[in-house]
Amino acid sequence: MHDRLNFTPPPRARKLVLIASIGFFFALLLSSALPTQAQNFAGTFSNIRPNAARVTMTGSAAFSFGVEKVIYTRSLSSNLSNPVRVVAANTVLSYIFTGLTPSTTYYVRVQTADINDNVLASWTGSFTTTAFTIAAGTITSNSIQVNPSNLPNGHVGFR
Repeated sequence: MHDRLNFTPPPRARKLVLIASIGFFFALLLSSALPTQAQNFAGTFSNIRPNAARVTMTGSAAFSFGVEKVIYTRSLSSNLSNPVRVVAANTVLSYIFTGLTPSTTYYVRVQTADINDNVLASWTGSFTTTAFTIAAGTITSNSIQVNPSNLPNGHVGFR
């Protein structure tokens, strides 16, 4: 009969315990690396127009293990209240916001998330849409002034 206090497991059991301990160590190391990945996630705005703008994301955090979706959020408020939210697949790292208002500042947050909606990385930025311009006239808040002598055939057309 073995005394339980002085029992030494056979060599094979010791190897299994060592392998399990190493696996736990690597899992802990991997999970502690996730917050630093969020620092390598950035966005840039391009093609800013009166009613649309593109945001493009870069950085290794966008391609990290476990990223299932990219969440694009835009709002007129810097605290992102009343947002418009779009969820895209994990490979969609560029998105065009449409239906925007000219000469308006928009605030944007882009996040990567896992299958359970846990945020893995996040970036926030802002842009201002451009104003509509008319080559042969000016636009004000409630009227359009056109000088017909600057237009072909002296006519104005709208679509």
